[in-house]
Amino acid sequence: MSNAPASRTTVLARGLASLLGIVLILVGLPLALIVLGGNPLPSQLPSLEEVGGALTRPDDGTLLIGIVTVAGWLVWASLTLSFLVEIPAAIRGVPAPRLPGLSWQQGRAAAMTGAVAAMLAVGAPAVAQADPRPVVRASATAPAAQPESESVQTVTVRAGETLWGIAERELGDGHRYPELVEASAHVVQPDGGRLRAGDTIRPGWQVVVPQTVVSGHAEGEAAQPSPAQADLEQQMSGATPPRHDAGPSPVRAQPAADLRGGSDGSVGTAPVADTASTAATVGLGVIACAGALALVRSRRRRQRRTRPPGWRLVVPSTAASRALARLEAEGDEAAPRDLYAALADLARRCAPGALPSLRAARLSAETIEVYVVEEDLAVPHPWVPAGGGTWVLDRSGAPAGTGDGSSPWPCLVTLGQDDDGGHIFINLEQIGALQLAGAGPDVDAVLAAIAIDLATSAHDRPQVSLVGAGADLVEALGLPDVTYTPDVGEVLDRWEGSARSGSPHVLLVGTDLSAAEVQRLRALRSQAPAGALAVVSRSEGLSQWSLTVDASGGTLAGILDPTGMMVRPPLLARPDYMDLLELLRSTSHEPVPGPGWSQGARVDPLTLQTLPRKSLARPAGPADEETTSLAQFTNEHSRIRVLGRVEVTGTGPLPEDEALATELVALIALHPGSDLAGVAHLLGLPEHDVHGAVRQTQQWMHPLTDGEAKGDAVHLQLEDVSVDWQHLRKLVGTTLADADSPRVREALTLVTGQPFDATPEGRFSWAINDRWEISAAVADIAHELAQRCLRAGDPAGASWAARKGLLAEPLSEMLWRDEVHAAWQAGQRDKASSVLDEAESTVGDLSGLAQEAAALGEEPRPAPAGQATLAPQRPEGVRSR
Repeated sequence: MSNAPASRTTVLARGLASLLGIVLILVGLPLALIVLGGNPLPSQLPSLEEVGGALTRPDDGTLLIGIVTVAGWLVWASLTLSFLVEIPAAIRGVPAPRLPGLSWQQGRAAAMTGAVAAMLAVGAPAVAQADPRPVVRASATAPAAQPESESVQTVTVRAGETLWGIAERELGDGHRYPELVEASAHVVQPDGGRLRAGDTIRPGWQVVVPQTVVSGHAEGEAAQPSPAQADLEQQMSGATPPRHDAGPSPVRAQPAADLRGGSDGSVGTAPVADTASTAATVGLGVIACAGALALVRSRRRRQRRTRPPGWRLVVPSTAASRALARLEAEGDEAAPRDLYAALADLARRCAPGALPSLRAARLSAETIEVYVVEEDLAVPHPWVPAGGGTWVLDRSGAPAGTGDGSSPWPCLVTLGQDDDGGHIFINLEQIGALQLAGAGPDVDAVLAAIAIDLATSAHDRPQVSLVGAGADLVEALGLPDVTYTPDVGEVLDRWEGSARSGSPHVLLVGTDLSAAEVQRLRALRSQAPAGALAVVSRSEGLSQWSLTVDASGGTLAGILDPTGMMVRPPLLARPDYMDLLELLRSTSHEPVPGPGWSQGARVDPLTLQTLPRKSLARPAGPADEETTSLAQFTNEHSRIRVLGRVEVTGTGPLPEDEALATELVALIALHPGSDLAGVAHLLGLPEHDVHGAVRQTQQWMHPLTDGEAKGDAVHLQLEDVSVDWQHLRKLVGTTLADADSPRVREALTLVTGQPFDATPEGRFSWAINDRWEISAAVADIAHELAQRCLRAGDPAGASWAARKGLLAEPLSEMLWRDEVHAAWQAGQRDKASSVLDEAESTVGDLSGLAQEAAALGEEPRPAPAGQATLAPQRPEGVRSR
């Protein structure tokens, strides 16, 4: 971050110097080469004899001049090509395509082009124009604006950062992110793009942060209701809003997370720069975000719980994995939980048969508000009336609950956020139909977000039918109550021929309806029971309710009619839509075979009936961690630990940014041979920043070197540095089935927790796939050792191995089974029952341990030691352990 703002004079000077440099390169350099070296192209191709003679006879300087001239022309050609790519992209305000092998030239061209564009932006006269975007009315009691003065600073965008987050950190309020957009609009970014909308930032971009100094404050400001809240109460209650004389303020859209990832981050693969990276915009509503996360987590937990030994889960790409990490960081799980718990409690408190007709709701950090049709109903405690059918509940007093299960209003859907950051919900059951109006891509993005909202909500969901759009989404979701039909006529024919039940059904139409289809839908809605059918479509004529979306002002804004309320609609733009589909699909795939080394002995799995008796001989028991690999590893001078909390120990002075250096060292250690551009891309930093961090880290670790230069990239590697994960792999060897048990036991002493445990927020997002692979590998190793110990009648050793594995993969059903079997073999029935209770609280599903749970009331029937342990038809050449 640079705290020194660039003055107008500096910007103009840099622009003029860059413009002069561009002219000299494009025009002056070829003229100089022609004057000094002549035309580089011969009049005719030389023969082999002429080439040989030129290379063998004594040189009088002509050959050297010719070589220098040709080299000069090649340099000019590469720079000219870079400018030909960067200049049109800068004019259009879009990212320039990457030129393979010309990253240095293209970087210089982008910088010079950007400096010229910045000069033109600063030098252009300011023209006052009326803002065509919708505006919200200001409160009549709003304090008068005070004189302000501004200074600026710049921020370098890291991977995963959003404008909202930068505004919260730098300006103290995420709602002020449009100021960042406005202040940065003139800046040409390193890749040639421009910040034209609040939903598009990329790692390495520069964001200008204006620093506002207010000369004074109006007294009593905190006691006044916000304009958006006052408007909302008036609009939803049906009251006529008063006119205000205050000037208009622009509608602001919710910032979107930059979720695009880098290259593949699997262990052992050297990441390289992704030359086709695309900016992403995820702006799912609070309900949709929580619902999508819950669905992905639930399915992923099931996959991790049931994964067989030696197999691996199908993981999404790095881009989708980082999207998941960002959604986890940005998601507000408390919001939907509080909302639906409060609504369920409200329904219970209402008199029988007096459930209010809920039109809309609003959720803010402080309150939950509902807007009902009936204004004369008694308001149940602790809700308080606010007039006009508005009921308010202090969120701090909201009832505790999970927010899932039954809901009296299952068609409540997010429509966006108001100007105060409150989440706005509309009840589709009550309004009947909603038109989405606006440009095609904008409407598609909003419709996709609404579909995710309805389909993944944790509370009672309605039946959802997508028509003409979203077939891939329905397939990826795989939910029985979410269906797809290509043509609305099919739906109408089916519904007209059958009686509709009272259960709610929402139809999301992604195509334009004909006038006849609109009339048929209107007839169906009038004949269906109240609230049984709701429609969201592009077409007019179904209802007076519409959401008009518009991105012409740079950010997506919406107007909800007939209320006239301004909202920032939820949206799921195309790149993120595809990432989400990939993420959902990956949670439904069956596991695939893992790496060859992770295959254990091919033997029949032990059951309670085939468990050998406890051996009377003194077992080897758990490893002594004070004298084995863990102690030896921690005595190494330069070491890296990822099998638990990430720790890096170097022999030199600590770098200035220890957190960045730790992440950098771990990335290079797990991905040796990574080039500088690839590392910068995964860390979300400019290459020059990473290059500086490498130099500081070099002094810390000493063995960190640039390695071998390949093409235009410098490949990084670590020398003579111990990594616990790599040490564990060496101890196991080439095949787990053939590894000696003492070495396997030593390897497990290195495990102290889940891989990459307790990493700082926003760090190590590139390591998601690494974390999954290491967790699965440790679980396989622990299971193999536990099985060997159980077959040898060593329950203590089996229990120790299972616990080590559970440190890395606490959801593994096979490891919990190993632990139960160890307690059973030791004759400790109470401990076996306790382990099952612990497994249930951790995993949440004991269906895979049903045999063990059912057998707790039976007497154990252990088989003789060493009997009934081998597969009856084991392939030849495969030894068991």
